[in-house]
Amino acid sequence: MQRYAQINIVTGFVVSDSRLSGQVDKSNMIPIADDFDLKNKKYINGEWVPYTPEESEEEVSEQELINAEILLNQAEILSNQNAADEVLAEILLNQVAAL
Repeated sequence: MQRYAQINIVTGFVVSDSRLSGQVDKSNMIPIADDFDLKNKKYINGEWVPYTPEESEEEVSEQELINAEILLNQAEILSNQNAADEVLAEILLNQVAAL
């Protein structure tokens, strides 16, 4: 098995890490050692160059916002229900104590 890093020819970024049964002769398939760490590296002018990935803010989908609103509403309903249960329990205790 031979290990190859498939790269994007334009950017040099790794597209995939592959173990293939035979030799490959393509410009976007770079042979690498089994113990080579591809993390945060790109292939530029025949050399592996380290890079720092850009931090990206994850966009929250509309469905995720809806799910968050539902969870907040459920938490508020449960809180109100607990408050009502406490009031009813106090009324019941007062009625039992009056007997």
